[in-house]
Amino acid sequence: MNKNKIMGIMLGIIGVVLLGGGIYIALSYVGAIANATIDFVTTNSGAISRCGMSIPDEITQLKDQLATTILPGVYLGIPLAVIMISVIMFAGGYFFGRGSFQEQIDTHKRREEEVEKEVQSRISKKKLKPPIEEPEAEEGNEEE
Repeated sequence: MNKNKIMGIMLGIIGVVLLGGGIYIALSYVGAIANATIDFVTTNSGAISRCGMSIPDEITQLKDQLATTILPGVYLGIPLAVIMISVIMFAGGYFFGRGSFQEQIDTHKRREEEVEKEVQSRISKKKLKPPIEEPEAEEGNEEE
């Protein structure tokens, strides 16, 4: 394996790890929102009917994090993460393809060299063999 293929595989692995990390963060955030919603609905099932509500602490924490964490993550983090992952995956594919192309060129050159060596060895074998002498045709008229 040449260095371009190794670089391509490494960049691909990094891209997959970043993609997996992004998915994990998104799922954990969605899970936190879902837990807060479930807590809100389950604790207020009787209170909602009486128009009295108790807000769980998770919803208060999410409300406090909105301006500092959630909005910058949505407006800056997601686009930057997608661009970064795209660039890394593109570079990985580029280097992997470049390595494959270089490998094909090297294989083609080796085959040409092998064919050339085979041709040279056959030519040298022909030169070493004594030529088969053909009897000269006898001429019927030797009047000269």
